[in-house]
Amino acid sequence: MITYAYPPLNRIASSRIYSWAKYWGQGGHDITVLTTEKSSADGILNYTPKSIEARLSELKYRRKNYVPTKPFANNHGKGNKGFYSRVLRILSVIREKYLPMQMFHKLGMVPPGLARANKLLDHRAFDTVVSTFDPFACHIIASMLKNNHKFFWLADYRDLLTGNNFQEDSNVIRCLERHSEKFFLRRADLISTVSDPLRRKLEILHAKPVVTIENGFDPEEFDGLNDIFFPVDDKIRIVHTGTFYPLKQDPTPLFEAIRELKYENYQNMNRLSIHVFGNKCDLIGKLAQEYNTDEFVAVHGLIERELSHRIQKEADALLFLDWTDVRQQGIITSKIYEYVFAHTPILSIGTDFASISNDFIKKTGTGFLLGRSVPKIKKVLKKLLDHEKLPTAPNVELINNFHKKRLANKLLAEIFSRIDQSAKV
Repeated sequence: MITYAYPPLNRIASSRIYSWAKYWGQGGHDITVLTTEKSSADGILNYTPKSIEARLSELKYRRKNYVPTKPFANNHGKGNKGFYSRVLRILSVIREKYLPMQMFHKLGMVPPGLARANKLLDHRAFDTVVSTFDPFACHIIASMLKNNHKFFWLADYRDLLTGNNFQEDSNVIRCLERHSEKFFLRRADLISTVSDPLRRKLEILHAKPVVTIENGFDPEEFDGLNDIFFPVDDKIRIVHTGTFYPLKQDPTPLFEAIRELKYENYQNMNRLSIHVFGNKCDLIGKLAQEYNTDEFVAVHGLIERELSHRIQKEADALLFLDWTDVRQQGIITSKIYEYVFAHTPILSIGTDFASISNDFIKKTGTGFLLGRSVPKIKKVLKKLLDHEKLPTAPNVELINNFHKKRLANKLLAEIFSRIDQSAKV
């Protein structure tokens, strides 16, 4: 497995690739994970799974400051080393400013990653290589390995590179990325991604077989969550966990509904408490201030995954902020699977158009699709404030299909079937 995201890095992306390593390893397969040595520069490092089933090969990948305050300043290097270092820093600044391609993200992984992977493959006969995007550097390493080694290559996409509407790039850059992506992926035997809409886009782009392997949930991450986080009192707690994307998600219909209830002097308003956990969530607090509802909102920042799961189960309702960009209907985050498994009513807010996330909530019977309707949101809030239980009917059989062990085995079966087909040919 070639990946950047991996424990102890506390990201949803780490959980996806780790679950495959975990359950394939438990199934008796020999797993080696090639990743970078993690530091605080990567993010929060508190994701500590209970079970480690893979051999770890870590790269000492050095992160450079791509936007130095004084790109032409002397860095006190000696001889050519100092000169080349300054040149690289200048080129990095030029690249970041004039060619901000997502494909170049963490491109420095490629030389050491390729060298390490070649050594691993020289000493051991790996049947399969799995590379993950983002960053695309992982796919580049796998593609270049295919020149000198024989193996089955699975390229996984948690998001799109070509067609990713989060990137506001020029047409020239997008065209360059599209052709580069197709060039490097031409040797892939199978592609996987997180949803059917993304699968269809990748099939069109690469003209290769693509399978949908959802992110899912792992019940073992919820084991032993017996401690109480919130005090036992009369409060109604609506909880949001995960990263907030200010240009793609919008909690303001919720704050508008709360503001109206506040000005109407609705009974029991003092019971309402909204707790926000995650990255960039201070922006949600600022929006609450703009709507004069910040007295009901508490922003906590990033927390450990285990604590996040505990809080999700304790909440009276879970706040899910769906994507507001109609172009991103194929995006479904891992967070929604955790929410569904927590069996806590989900309040989906932010968009009125059909989305894959809202469809999932509806099919599993786990929440309420409130969109941008202030009257609908007020109605649900009144029920909570009046001590009424929100009626949900979770489809347990359907939900269990998204257990990460099932999904890992599903992907493994796809790989084996295609290896068998190739052997027959």
